[in-house]
Amino acid sequence: MNLKKYRQLNLGVNVQMGANATLSWGQVTNQPTAAALGGLMANSTRLTYIDGNGIYSGIISADQIIAGKIKAENIDTTNLAAQKVYQRGYPANYAQIGGAYGDLQLHYNGGNYFTIYNGIDHVSLIHNGNARLTFSDASNATVADGTWDFSNATVKGITAVFG
Repeated sequence: MNLKKYRQLNLGVNVQMGANATLSWGQVTNQPTAAALGGLMANSTRLTYIDGNGIYSGIISADQIIAGKIKAENIDTTNLAAQKVYQRGYPANYAQIGGAYGDLQLHYNGGNYFTIYNGIDHVSLIHNGNARLTFSDASNATVADGTWDFSNATVKGITAVFG
């Protein structure tokens, strides 16, 4: 510890340091251990280290952490929960997971652009509020809606049924 910036430092009843005095931890005799001060043992995996570059610690338990950016090489997403994931730089574009049964919605400019809807006995692909393709487990049928253009597709194995 460099104490040059202080004019005088009182370290107790009998110790006073002048303006140009310095003190380093190595000069302190009978240095207490963390255990002696009520801390953890020196070989503990839970020691916290603080220096000019940051804080390094084991487990951090907190109700709320406020940060501009959190970086990590390994993030365990096992119990990660999110309702919305935003596109960087475009807060009106996001993916949303929710609905009653885990629907997936893609929002563009704030509006619901595309949805994979889970209706328990059926699933629908919905574009701008219109179901374009629905498959039902109950009837084992797929229903298409709207005009489907297959002019650029190779279609195989079709049997025409006229009703």
